[in-house]
Amino acid sequence: MTYDIGKKLKSLRTAHNLTQEQLANQLGVSFQAISKWETNAAVPDISMFPVLANFYHVTTDELLGVNIRKTDERIRQLCDEVYRLEREWKAAEAVEKARESCKEYPGSEELKFALAHALERATYMIRTKEENLTEIAEILQNILETSTDTTMYTSYQSMLARTYHKLGDKEKVLEIVNGLPELSQTRPYQIIHMGLKDGAERADFVKDAIRMYYNYICTGIFSLCGIWPYKERDILPPLEQINLLDSFLKLQTIIFGENLMAENMTAGMCAYTKAALWCRLGNKENALSELEAAFAFAERFQNYDENGHYDSAMQNGLETLPRSAWSNSAYVDLYNELLDKTCKEKYAFLQNDPRFDAIVQKVSEKAGK
Repeated sequence: MTYDIGKKLKSLRTAHNLTQEQLANQLGVSFQAISKWETNAAVPDISMFPVLANFYHVTTDELLGVNIRKTDERIRQLCDEVYRLEREWKAAEAVEKARESCKEYPGSEELKFALAHALERATYMIRTKEENLTEIAEILQNILETSTDTTMYTSYQSMLARTYHKLGDKEKVLEIVNGLPELSQTRPYQIIHMGLKDGAERADFVKDAIRMYYNYICTGIFSLCGIWPYKERDILPPLEQINLLDSFLKLQTIIFGENLMAENMTAGMCAYTKAALWCRLGNKENALSELEAAFAFAERFQNYDENGHYDSAMQNGLETLPRSAWSNSAYVDLYNELLDKTCKEKYAFLQNDPRFDAIVQKVSEKAGK
């Protein structure tokens, strides 16, 4: 089949909602030239192909119809490589790989997003926080200006909102999030509400949705109790926070089962948060018991089967998350919680207690400190 470059040029123009006259003004040519290109009465001068490719954010290969399927496969491979490096916590390497890939395919929306994602993971590991976040915002704004991928548009907006939040620009954050859909308007809710899937497909879809809605609940609990990344910890009185976290831990068991698998990480964070709250209330016994529980959750997190499946009623048969989705080491995270300068103050009430010293010793050994 002969490649129809005129048809390709017309599809790119219409996808960007441009008239021939508007495109001609942008490129500095006559609209008659645009018309001739699209009807194959003439072809663009060779010097125009890089200009057109950059304008439409595609490669010249794609513009010329050079094995588009092979190009798409190559882009997917490069994205997979970036995300693999991220999962292995090789942040700097992931960023470098994404940069090289974007140079190879400068018009690829997927690779630009992969670069933004890698920079977000490496926010505190390379350059300064502000430099990384500013670049992420620029990449996402560039994608949003030209993106025709409606399935990813909300993801781009959400990530941009997170970025502006980290930069402290509340006005821009509100501008974005106020335009996002309400929960009841989202695809999962509507599919479930209207019963658009049947049988086993419905069961799997609903189980996935339950996990997603659980994540919303988890975010809310973390926010109310001042758990990372939230810093305000006095929205609720300490005892009320403890009761809330106890209820949340019961909910985790109901949803995921007794073994919790990946959720052992979240459970551990709840446990050491309760320990700090008991310190504030002057209850040493409860504080120490919660820190021992936090260590037990860390051990379970380090040893769960990443290829395992949940056996609870709500998640039965679904795969658990890999450890890399949460942390490289729960032991290191707990070590930082107990001994980081800003966190250490929370447990000053327990200093010089033999039981506390034993917990710190075990955590230090497991964390390799």
